[in-house]
Amino acid sequence: MYKEMRKNLKNKLLKDNKVKKYKAVFDRVGYFTHKDAMPSPTICLKNIVDESYNLIADHMWFRYSINFRKVGELEKGDQLTFTAQTRSYYKGQAHSKKEDYKLTEPKNVRLISRQQLKPLPHTKRLILGYVLNKNNVNSEIFSEDYVSEYLEWLKSRI
Repeated sequence: MYKEMRKNLKNKLLKDNKVKKYKAVFDRVGYFTHKDAMPSPTICLKNIVDESYNLIADHMWFRYSINFRKVGELEKGDQLTFTAQTRSYYKGQAHSKKEDYKLTEPKNVRLISRQQLKPLPHTKRLILGYVLNKNNVNSEIFSEDYVSEYLEWLKSRI
């Protein structure tokens, strides 16, 4: 099924490379680390469909950009719409790289399943603290305490 979804993504979307509208379900937040760099917050969306309700992917990870953060704190199962382009990229280790396809530059993100907005911080440090806190990551792993900074920000909002 996974290969079929990726093939659909390639065949239907990559050839015209237009910005299209999608619908997805929020699953969770996460992060990835760069060598010798600050970790980057990410967001996982699942059951991504196009405007004709064709399944594009069972899940995809995106950078947790300001376009996603503008809708506020998301809860598992929240439904979103957004626009994005399709691009190819290579994944895997240097000796076994494989071409794959992804949705990029998500914009016009809208929350469609809930009315109440829960604000999120706007700085990368604070959003990273939020993501690490949500994932119960021990703050001792990183040289700076992003989680404490986020919790201080949260306390200041009350």
